[in-house]
This record gives sequence, structure tokens and C-alpha cells, in this order.
Amino acid sequence: MKNHLYLAFILMAVLGHTHHGTAQKKGYQEGYIITLERDTISGWVKDRTVDEPVLELYERIYFRSTKPKSKKRYRAKELLGYGYDNDHFESVPLKESADFFTFSYELSPTNDHMFLKRIAKNQFIAYYEKEFVDVDQSYYSAYPLLHKAESDTMVRATQGFLGLKRKQLMQYFKDCPKLIAELKIKSFKDTGDVFEYYSKNCPK
Repeated sequence: MKNHLYLAFILMAVLGHTHHGTAQKKGYQEGYIITLERDTISGWVKDRTVDEPVLELYERIYFRSTKPKSKKRYRAKELLGYGYDNDHFESVPLKESADFFTFSYELSPTNDHMFLKRIAKNQFIAYYEKEFVDVDQSYYSAYPLLHKAESDTMVRATQGFLGLKRKQLMQYFKDCPKLIAELKIKSFKDTGDVFEYYSKNCPK
């Protein structure tokens, strides 16, 4: 009897390890999704190609749940978010517009949703990254977005290797003169510095 129980235990362990290995081999990461009903479901997530000649960020993410066992695809509008490892993504109704190299980012419930990587967030301000694939589809990149609580717009914080977009940041954060003063004397090195300063010094 003990031998049978031991063999059954070994078989379950092997099958579990096989499932784990197969999921990882196919590009899945152990993670979760958050449904529109705010339920968190654990499983396996795949949102991009990995180790392939042509890279792609999926418009619909793949999700495999184990209990119950199923495989589904979700658009951003169908979830509140998802995550894996230490990365967390939120579904945001964001519209990006461009006018002579000036970009605007408007939030509205009527916009199409997209997933943004959440870097940091509190009750006053959120710091996101919008991921994209470079022109020749050989690597993933991202640019930072900042969002003040209750604002219907976001601001892009940097312009590639040129650094912080100080003029745009001054306009967006005109409600905080102290932050504008720091931007003028170039006190901030990166987006994280702006986020931290606003969080501590600007909320009313």
C-alpha cells in the first residue's frame, strides 16, 4: 500500500513539473489576471513573443488557468489587469495623438483600452510605461507616462536619449509651482525623480 502511495506521489510531482516546464517553454510566465469583477485568477500568462526572430506584443494576451483548466485570450478592455514575475500591467482607456511631433494622451471611457506597465502608483500620481517593439522588430522598448489622479490626460515624461521633456512636464504639473522650479534648474535625472517629488511635495 505504501509503495502505491509513493508511486502516485511521484507521478503527480512529475506531471506537475512537466506542465510547469511545458508552459515556460511556450513562452508562458506564471502569473495572474484581474477580471472586470475584480477577481484575481492565478495561472500562466503570455503577452509577447520570446526568443524569436520577429518580436511582437500581443493585442490579446494568452492566459491558461489550472483550476478550472482552460486557455483563453483577452483584450485589454476585457480585464482590469494582469501580471507575472514582478511586472504588473493595467488596462487603461488611453488615446495617443500626434501633431507635428507633439504627442497627447487622453483618457476617456469611450477610448480603446491598452495595457500599460505599472511602475509605481499612489493616491496622487501614477507612473506607467508604454511598451513597444522597435522599428526593425528586434527588441522591446518603452517610454514613461505620468498620470495625476483624477486628470483626464497623461504626459510623456521623456524623449528617448534627450531626457526629460521639461516643457511638457511644466505644463502638465502647473498646479505645483515647487516642482516647476525644480524642473527649471534641472534637479531631476529621470521620471522616477519627478514621481517621487510630486508624491511628497505637491498633493493638496
